Amino acid sequence: MDSSAAERIREARRRRIRRVLERERHPVVPGRRLASTGSGFFVSSDGALLTNRHVVTGCAALTVRPASGGEVRATVVGADRSADLALLATPHRTRSPARFRPGLEIRPNEAVTVVGYPELGKVVIEPQAVSGRVHPDTRVRDARVFAMKIFIRRGSSGGPVLDSRGQVIGVVFAKIDTPRVYAVTGRLIKDVGLALRLSVVRRFLGALGHSFRVAGDAPELSPTGRLALATGFVAQVGCWR
Repeated sequence: MDSSAAERIREARRRRIRRVLERERHPVVPGRRLASTGSGFFVSSDGALLTNRHVVTGCAALTVRPASGGEVRATVVGADRSADLALLATPHRTRSPARFRPGLEIRPNEAVTVVGYPELGKVVIEPQAVSGRVHPDTRVRDARVFAMKIFIRRGSSGGPVLDSRGQVIGVVFAKIDTPRVYAVTGRLIKDVGLALRLSVVRRFLGALGHSFRVAGDAPELSPTGRLALATGFVAQVGCWR
């Protein structure tokens, strides 16, 4: 690594630290503290953001921080407990909302990327991408859900699951509880994430009368390319209490 590249990395770290300190000194919600964070993504250019219901439950106030920066207040437009989905209204405007895969089929072992804001020992302020594959064993008790062989951390809930073309095929909502599964079954199952199928997401948005964008022909993208695309529509959701 040359000196200029090293300096760019150091400067990026300094910017992240300054942003965190600024957030702590001047909270968007005065008199409240940031209790937890989750992930979400914009489904339309007018600021409608999709996330998990459990991310926004019990919050006195909500904020949304787009990947492009800034932080805005948000309100819940609708929520479905059984689907664990919530739609938020924000004043943010984006030219590149998420686009959904045209079909509903999910293929075992197909490549996927989850983009969100996992907690990496601390709350991150820039989106992170984790790649994996749809679990080869598609037998999940809940037909609304599919499993992925992927490393999911707390904070990723509500983030989009993207296929190799950057199209949304699901919404992350949980990961397998490894100790609990082992205690019950004696099987050691690690790094398995769970996502809501696109059929559930479409039904939820349709019930609210909200439209969404369907992707057209698109080229295959590398994991880095999928992250770059997702920065136009992912956001961090803040729960304030």
